[in-house]
Amino acid sequence: MMRRSTLPAGMSLLPLMAIGAGAFEESASAQGPICFREYSRRNIAMSPQAIVVRDFNNNGSLDAAVVSLLEGGVSLSLNDGSGVFRSGGFYPCGSDPWNLAAADFNGDGFLDLAVINGGFWTSATFTILLNDREGGFTQIGEIPSGGDTAYSVAAGDLNGDGKIDLVAAHDDGIVGLHFGRGDGTFETPQLFLGPERPYAVAIANLDNQSHADLLITSRTHASVVSYFNNGDGSFTQQQEIIIGGWPRKILTGDLNQDGDVDIVVLAVPSDTIIVLINDGAGFLEHRFTYSIGSYDGDLGDLNGDGIIDYAGVDSWLVRLETLTGTGDGKFRPELPYRPFGNPTCVALGDLDSDGDVDAAVIIDTPYYYGRLLTLVGSGCRPLIAVSSRCPDGGSGNVSWSGAAPSGSLAVLLGMREGSFRIPGGFACSGTYLGLDRAGLRLVTVGNSDARGSGSFTANIPPSACGLPIQVLNLEHCLPSEVLIID
Repeated sequence: MMRRSTLPAGMSLLPLMAIGAGAFEESASAQGPICFREYSRRNIAMSPQAIVVRDFNNNGSLDAAVVSLLEGGVSLSLNDGSGVFRSGGFYPCGSDPWNLAAADFNGDGFLDLAVINGGFWTSATFTILLNDREGGFTQIGEIPSGGDTAYSVAAGDLNGDGKIDLVAAHDDGIVGLHFGRGDGTFETPQLFLGPERPYAVAIANLDNQSHADLLITSRTHASVVSYFNNGDGSFTQQQEIIIGGWPRKILTGDLNQDGDVDIVVLAVPSDTIIVLINDGAGFLEHRFTYSIGSYDGDLGDLNGDGIIDYAGVDSWLVRLETLTGTGDGKFRPELPYRPFGNPTCVALGDLDSDGDVDAAVIIDTPYYYGRLLTLVGSGCRPLIAVSSRCPDGGSGNVSWSGAAPSGSLAVLLGMREGSFRIPGGFACSGTYLGLDRAGLRLVTVGNSDARGSGSFTANIPPSACGLPIQVLNLEHCLPSEVLIID
């Protein structure tokens, strides 16, 4: 019998490189499943709350900006182009920073940041961080956002003047519209009453007119509300859709490839996503609901088939979960990725500059510290199971699925869990294992069949009972989760 290992909680940031390989049953349009493996790591700030992945120094590679609640600012990580990150500095913000948006607020061709402060029942403010064009930011001020506690901010051109504006929805129901002047500063906010106890806000062109529309979620009504732009930066409520749960994030994209913007709403604690399909005139229809990690999530083409997929974090089951889009607004599930920590946030983008969409994931580590890990690969993470006759020992069957087709796998036994990077000169050098180096040994090497599955019989001595075991896919250097022999 096996039990999954429970790993300690804390905070890490994982750039996860997506891989497509034909180890699962596929839809006609899919190139393959979605898989990840770890490549490198670095520490970031304490208690990260949100992440955006964009090219902040205009070198063609995606960087990561993370809001730190406890340290009260933004931690910037700069990408060297291969998915390896270095510190780009830390930039203080206002009290209780909670979320952020990236856009070019002063028209200089470099992306700036707007951070919403006041996530703990205080008057909310924006901190504006202008890009210094050298891979860093300069704070130009803190401005009132127009209401009490706010958890979300969105940036876009709301009044059609070609300048970037900001919008925030506050816990008292007030929505603040901040029209940009084009120099990094903003007009006094225009306020209107939005839904009761709003949380998430998003900007999207729902009705295919020439102006951007708004979407705001309501915690009280468990709903999402759409607002059409009147053409001058003012808005009229059009529709309220009850979706259930606590709608904490809104994602937008063309899910059914008809040219219209569709909506995905993430709801907790139900761990569901709700797909709303646009009829082309801006009216949304509740089509599909999926049970999947929804504490945070993002949309992107993870398997290279030209169709939008979904990646979301499940902080209860401690894993990153993915859905493959089928091109008609529906999704099909993929095998989850279980990082060595508790994932809390995710953002998608091509982190290693290879043309594929990857993922950056925040995970928990002890003492609230964040860590940036880069994960790359070109295959699937194997799922394993082991049966044995503990505590007497004896022969045990080790089986796996989801590995590289017709590939080789190494079965490794450790004395305890840990984090060990395979050194140079060995197969899969640079890959991180979930086992400690002390007492680590190779049990055997086995081969998978044409579908990436396989098994073999091994002698499990009584001394192995209670020890961790892990399988490493040698074709693509992807480790399985750690299991405990019991």
